[in-house]
Amino acid sequence: VYGDANQREVLTEAGALGAVSLIFSSSGAAGSTTAIQIAREMNRDIHIVCRADYLKETAALRTAGADAVFAGEGELALA
Repeated sequence: VYGDANQREVLTEAGALGAVSLIFSSSGAAGSTTAIQIAREMNRDIHIVCRADYLKETAALRTAGADAVFAGEGELALA
């Protein structure tokens, strides 16, 4: 499925209604708060994992409904 994950139709076509998990791994995923909120509305049990480019973006992604957020910046610091 190719499309904007911030659109309900795209998430539906991708199978979010019956999915066990949803992973946002691309750079710029901080702009995915709408997609996270829509996916959470569609499927309350879905496990959402999201990548943030910077630590300062993690709180907004968690607030939007992501279960786990990993920041590239933080992972590099730990390494």
